[in-house]
Amino acid sequence: MSGENSRPNRGWIIEQAVLSVLLIPMSLGAYCYWHSLAFQPGSERSGSVLLFLMGISQLVALGQILAFLPVIIVLWVRAVKKKNYGNLVRWSPTLVVIAVFNFALPFKIARSDYFDMGVERLIANGEPVVSAIEGYRSEHGRYPESLEDVFGGRSIPKTGSRLYRPWEYSTDRDGTGGYELLVETTMGGANWDRLIYWPANDYPKRMYGGSVQRFSGWAYVHE
Repeated sequence: MSGENSRPNRGWIIEQAVLSVLLIPMSLGAYCYWHSLAFQPGSERSGSVLLFLMGISQLVALGQILAFLPVIIVLWVRAVKKKNYGNLVRWSPTLVVIAVFNFALPFKIARSDYFDMGVERLIANGEPVVSAIEGYRSEHGRYPESLEDVFGGRSIPKTGSRLYRPWEYSTDRDGTGGYELLVETTMGGANWDRLIYWPANDYPKRMYGGSVQRFSGWAYVHE
């Protein structure tokens, strides 16, 4: 009899399955993040769809966290008071899935080789812009006021990403006489990651409210 009670019943299995399925939007968001960071060429519309999906997935994840945090606290308090950990064990699989999909998986993807390859591809697309800016300086003795000054009637090289576009350029960074070339690489929602180039390469460890990861003379800011 005790053996039968220790086995999960059909209702418990269905409950866990349904709650786990609700986490699919976050896994989809993680996939979109990887896909966008791969910087594959594509239409602006497809990039907008990816950004929308990532934003929705973050809202779903936030809702899950806000919904289950009180549940965890209540279950833990009751388990300690009554010394009955049945409900805590009952919800454990779902809580583990939430932790994996909402935190571990996106973090792993954001720090994976796929991420590095995507950023390096974006940098390769940005190097012609940097070369053109430096060429302008050699010819005129100063940095241009805008990218239009550099390329004139020619089209400015693209980032090569369906989502992250276009290049943003500003001069006289912090009064140093240099310039900044950047592209915002948001993963949706209230996130403002960006890839930056400074000619002096003197990036601090933290900037724009995030930590800096260096890539071949460029800096990626993880907000």
